[in-house]
Amino acid sequence: MGVALGFALQPEERFLALTAELLDLIDYAEVAPETLWRSDASGGIVPNGFHERFAMLKRESGLAFVAHGVGFSVGSARPDAARRARWLERIAADHEVFEFEWYTDHLGVTELAGRNVTLPLAVPLVPAAARAVETSLRALQSAVPDTGFETSAFYFHLGDPLAEPTFVRAALAAPRTHLLLDLHNVWTNARNLGFDAGEYLERLPLERVIEIHLSGGTESDPAWLPSRAILRLDSHDHAVPEEVWQLAERFLPRCTNLRGLTLERMEGTVGPGDVAPLRAELLRARALLERANSTLASSSARSFESAVARPFDTDAASLAHSEPLPSTDAELRAFADSPLAHAFDSHAASLAFSNDPLAQSLDLDALARLELLLADAFCAPDLSAAFAALRSDREFAPVFAHASEDGFRIAALLIVRLRFERLLNGSARAADVWNSDPRSFTALFRRYHPSIPATGWSPRDEAALFERWLAERGPGSPEALPR
Repeated sequence: MGVALGFALQPEERFLALTAELLDLIDYAEVAPETLWRSDASGGIVPNGFHERFAMLKRESGLAFVAHGVGFSVGSARPDAARRARWLERIAADHEVFEFEWYTDHLGVTELAGRNVTLPLAVPLVPAAARAVETSLRALQSAVPDTGFETSAFYFHLGDPLAEPTFVRAALAAPRTHLLLDLHNVWTNARNLGFDAGEYLERLPLERVIEIHLSGGTESDPAWLPSRAILRLDSHDHAVPEEVWQLAERFLPRCTNLRGLTLERMEGTVGPGDVAPLRAELLRARALLERANSTLASSSARSFESAVARPFDTDAASLAHSEPLPSTDAELRAFADSPLAHAFDSHAASLAFSNDPLAQSLDLDALARLELLLADAFCAPDLSAAFAALRSDREFAPVFAHASEDGFRIAALLIVRLRFERLLNGSARAADVWNSDPRSFTALFRRYHPSIPATGWSPRDEAALFERWLAERGPGSPEALPR
């Protein structure tokens, strides 16, 4: 069977109505599972209305489904155990409904020291972080057997971006863990940081790629930064750039275990005039697959099942001697904590980081301290001073050698924006005030954001935090909202 074509569905009525005619062009639908959830009064995670809408689509259309999340925070050094258990339980329940072909999330962290930032942030390119990512993928395998992470667009990096492919190889140490190659993310990073996207892709373990994403983006407003710099944004709101198509033509045929090619577009960015261009992009993607499938079929010397069960080539395979690696779900669970699994982990780390001076100094406890510093820095009133403090920190200064203040500021801005949107989606009262008096509400939010840690992941959670903050100040305070 050849590589399948997919389209990312968004939980928005207008998006779904406009793009319904495109479903006949695809083989599978991709969804972000957490956008199909809501939190209930007890803090549990339950399906929202779009969950049943998409479940019905699966039943009626026969489309396969793929999961691509944002909020599992695969790079967190010390993830909140209770939160992770709730997410895994919900993901497992969703897998029963949607029978996900595979489940991926973004490389990076979206939870910093218990605070939800939503935007995937870079992790230091060191062995402890690679092990944290690997551990997260193993945890996800308790819900969905095939898991992986996406090459993310980072606006500031905690290491040499051209060293990231080595990190990727180490983090994918476990069987049935995969890479989702987002070509627009790679191109965005290359544009913003001045490296060659092709050189980065040449270094990646392309045999581990299970899915490729195609998407577009836009440029930041120069007014956002004191420097007036313009950065490329991974906003999924425009057509796929020609440069990204060229990368796909060049590298897709070399992803010998590829199973899916997905076109992405965000909710709120599709109008009636966008449907025909999206159709043209899907048809172009299908033609690309038809050209590539013959190459993939002839060049793939081993089956997909064999490839995902044996993540390394000769050197790592010698660790196993003649013992086969797991391929079934039961074998995978038994393998996870075996001496052989830890041998693979150690081998990956030694291959990837033997010459890294940070490798011996940053353990999980250090990474947890770094996450706390970052969480505080992103809420600081003076971002320039906060970034300077990070770069001069005795323990972590080397981590920030490749980070820029412009990238740090863009990340901070996007974190605030995502929290702002989460609040408006969760609180009708806040949304009403924003619509009637945006300047006053913006000033109010600027006081709220640094005062209250963003511990909630859902709009309902954010609204509860906001209402509690208002209540603590009393009806006569400057923060009081009309009822």
